[in-house]
Amino acid sequence: MGRPRKPVALHVVSDTFRKTRHGTSPREPREVPGPPAWLDATARAEWRRIARILAGIGVLTPLDRGALAALCVSYSRLIAAERALAHAAAHDKVNGGMVAHAVNGVAYASPLIGIANRATALYLKLSREFGLTPASRASIGMPDPPLPKKGDRAEGYF
Repeated sequence: MGRPRKPVALHVVSDTFRKTRHGTSPREPREVPGPPAWLDATARAEWRRIARILAGIGVLTPLDRGALAALCVSYSRLIAAERALAHAAAHDKVNGGMVAHAVNGVAYASPLIGIANRATALYLKLSREFGLTPASRASIGMPDPPLPKKGDRAEGYF
């Protein structure tokens, strides 16, 4: 299987767009598409954070709503699993919540570890599709997202 095709918007951003090769230039989305109603609070917050950045550089269109929802759901699952692991670690000083015990006393790896690992893998896979990892941005020549303005609520996270 070959390399996946790069979206036209990414060709425009990376200055490799050619009308003869890629057709008409994509239009910038005028507004950020709203999150689906079924997303939980954590996924909705991630949607608002990422969608604003992607729409601002012309990568996000209304057609990408499902893929972005999947990205946000995987992020929400990752956060939920990590919080559950932290809670288990607080009550299990010996194993740090990493080991669970069956009814017969046999120890096994906590299922939360697998959930967190799968959610992380899916999040990173979908992040590459949108150019959200440093390596994917470098390979397509996409500029880094804009830094938050002074006084922005998200400023404390960076």
